[in-house]
Amino acid sequence: MAKACYALHLAWRGMRRHPRTSVMVVAVMALGLAACMSVLAIFHALTADPVPGRSGQIQTIIFPAKGQKLESIEALMPVGPVQQVVDRLPDLPVAAVASGTTRVRPSSEPSRKSESDTAVMFATARIPKVFGISLLRGHWWTAADDRNGAPVAVIGIDTARRLFGTDDVLGKSIRLDKKLFRVIGVHAAWRPALKFYSQRGGQYARDMAGVMVPLLSGDGVDVQMYGMSCPLSQLTDKWKQCRFSQLWSYGLDAGQRQQFLSVATQVVQGFYKPPPGVTPIAYQSRLLNVREWLILQHTVPDSVRAYVWVALAFLALCLLNAAGVLAARFLRRGAELGVRRALGASRRDVFVQHLIESGSLSMVAGVIALPLMLGAFSLMRAQNIPYGDLIRFNVSTFLALCVATLVTGLAVGVYPAWRAAVVPPALQVKQN
Repeated sequence: MAKACYALHLAWRGMRRHPRTSVMVVAVMALGLAACMSVLAIFHALTADPVPGRSGQIQTIIFPAKGQKLESIEALMPVGPVQQVVDRLPDLPVAAVASGTTRVRPSSEPSRKSESDTAVMFATARIPKVFGISLLRGHWWTAADDRNGAPVAVIGIDTARRLFGTDDVLGKSIRLDKKLFRVIGVHAAWRPALKFYSQRGGQYARDMAGVMVPLLSGDGVDVQMYGMSCPLSQLTDKWKQCRFSQLWSYGLDAGQRQQFLSVATQVVQGFYKPPPGVTPIAYQSRLLNVREWLILQHTVPDSVRAYVWVALAFLALCLLNAAGVLAARFLRRGAELGVRRALGASRRDVFVQHLIESGSLSMVAGVIALPLMLGAFSLMRAQNIPYGDLIRFNVSTFLALCVATLVTGLAVGVYPAWRAAVVPPALQVKQN
């Protein structure tokens, strides 16, 4: 313990003796750490497991034609066929989902000033089992409500408190656009890391299922859908003709997966049945889990992957510069080190002394890197990039910064400390 305190004292004296090089090393390391950790925090947010413990068992189905390249749009279907698939598989945890945003307000509010854009999930009755959404009050709607398009809703606890000031809202009514819905349940806060069930940039949105209603009940509601695909001509009913709903399943075994694929493929081929004389499309349906689905959607843009390599290269360059400055500084202490070695200090003592000095400099750099990283986060959010809302400073980011600071200090200090420790004391005294 005494040796460690003495080594720390010598390290502190060394930093005070050379303030210019100390400031240079700290500045270079702080810039490298801030740049690298900012980019890695973004990459971590985009690659995080959206539903830990369930992502591998939650699967969606995609309908590419034979020989066609996989595209995420091939998972979308109109509400009619997806509802038919769900009805034909009553014993399987399969649900149809469509997500979007619309204006929501309590029905008791006559003015539209109380309206706010809210994330709405249009889904079938088995969605809580598929996505693992817990209910706090009331009950979910039934399969009969699905088929009838009943105007009922289960709303999130945060949405309930925002609209009514309380979570005791059973029996109250809300308006989605102009359509009236009766609240029959309140679900717990459900916040996956990514909005994985959405399409085309919607997966970056932080607002999740504030309001959940039966899939067919959305007819007549003006909704901004994520990833909607509509026919190019003769569009008379957007809700029934456009493709915006998707099938999801949870925990299917091999036999159930095959049944799901078979039924879904039959329904799709029947829905897109060509006129007489035209060869029908051969679909090669397949299931994708959440991770595979996000990869197909290019959730992590190529630009972000490039930024990661650039940031790592920049950090390596900063570390090389810092190591070079420290090596020059340590080796200039030849007389001091020679006298200390001649008085009985071992190579290990000299090595530890200089390693502690480099580590102390890296800790100061880490402290300075923290506000730089927060400033970088604010700047990136202000640039209106699609995934800007995901950029947040949290405990894991802070711990990663601490570990990176420690590793950086060791990486920078090992070589200079070793060079200072291996020079023979007699040679050091003679040269100085």
